Amino acid sequence: MSSTAAPEGWLRPNSVDEVVRAIKSAAENSTAIQLRGVVPADVPVQRRVTSLLMDDYKAVVDYPARDMTITVQAGLHVCELNRILAEEGQQLPIDCFNPAMGIGAVIASDESGPRRFGYGTLRDYVIGIEAVDGQGRIFHAGGRVVKNVAGYDLCRLLTGSRGALAAITQVTFRLKPRPVSSRLSVFTFADANKLQQALERLNTTEATPVILDFAVSEGTAELRIGVEGADASCDWQIEQLTADCQAEEVATEQNSIAQYCSSFGYRWSCPAVSVLPSQVATAARMLLKRGCVSVGHAGTGILYPSRISEVGEPRDAAIEVAAELGGSVTSWDHDHPACSNTPLTQRLLNTFDPHSVFHWKPSGAES
Repeated sequence: MSSTAAPEGWLRPNSVDEVVRAIKSAAENSTAIQLRGVVPADVPVQRRVTSLLMDDYKAVVDYPARDMTITVQAGLHVCELNRILAEEGQQLPIDCFNPAMGIGAVIASDESGPRRFGYGTLRDYVIGIEAVDGQGRIFHAGGRVVKNVAGYDLCRLLTGSRGALAAITQVTFRLKPRPVSSRLSVFTFADANKLQQALERLNTTEATPVILDFAVSEGTAELRIGVEGADASCDWQIEQLTADCQAEEVATEQNSIAQYCSSFGYRWSCPAVSVLPSQVATAARMLLKRGCVSVGHAGTGILYPSRISEVGEPRDAAIEVAAELGGSVTSWDHDHPACSNTPLTQRLLNTFDPHSVFHWKPSGAES
């Protein structure tokens, strides 16, 4: 079935037909398919699993650069996609912490990092998709042109589905021009109160940052702001942001955004607290009182708390804070779509995966 040798229990398909056969076999034999790269390798499952590794299915299907779209197979690594796009002065502005991650896994995980504030998330860039459902049926959604809006928006449905509905085999993205230059500035404040005041002033800034991140710990708080564009534009924006933030200390680095975004990482082990952007500093203070430092995206209202000490679980503190502020908490282990009991989710699972081929159960998830 595969062009590359794989360990026992693994399959490396190099065609969509091989994906179909693997899924049909799993359905017939009551086994499960785990899409490698979509879930952490150390998450246990409840029944015998075949791991599907798409690394050999990695061709560029179509790249009309003038149309600013590209169609690729799901196994193409992010680093290779970035290299191909850079040659044409283009980019897919999604920050994946693991450059060796396959495109299909990135979409299924809904991986997007610090630049989501300026560019949006993956759902804004997936315009066409091909996938195989739990019965081994190939289906398509969207198309290869930006204005194609016919039919149900399955592109958005599969983005972030974490492999619970189908195996993604091919994707079409819309693209953005690659910026000429960038700047990343770190603004340091005495505490979260000063950070909140700076965020309030930034509501009226004339700058257009693509990153608006923060970090709050005992005795200090930071805003990490990134801008992109021509050199003159970047310099002007940093001047504006410096005047608006009124920070105790400012450090700026040129063309360091890519390094920062790759180091931020998707925090598998951290719960994500979602609140209004105006509540970020308040939530950070409340988490600090509960023994948690936090980092996150101030512009989109997302905080990732972690314990200062090994006592207690950050999820408990996150749930308390979210409840008080009217927000929500999500985490990978507890909120996998396949473990949701809501009527809508169950209807989707029964439609796409009636034999529970993709319905593995993460540890810590409720029945």
